[in-house]
Amino acid sequence: AMEFIVGKISDRNGMSFRPGGPEGARETDFAEGKRFVGNQIVKLTNIPLSKIKDNPK
Repeated sequence: AMEFIVGKISDRNGMSFRPGGPEGARETDFAEGKRFVGNQIVKLTNIPLSKIKDNPK
């Protein structure tokens, strides 16, 4: 499931730019948001558990 979310849905390794003036800018922003989510998932799954504090402030 994670591979599908990170690879297909978020299109993490794809280009986020969408041509088309103002409408393209909106689509670019949305695509960049999906990439951000994919990158955050990968980052959080790769953090060693020893780096996570038990009681964050």
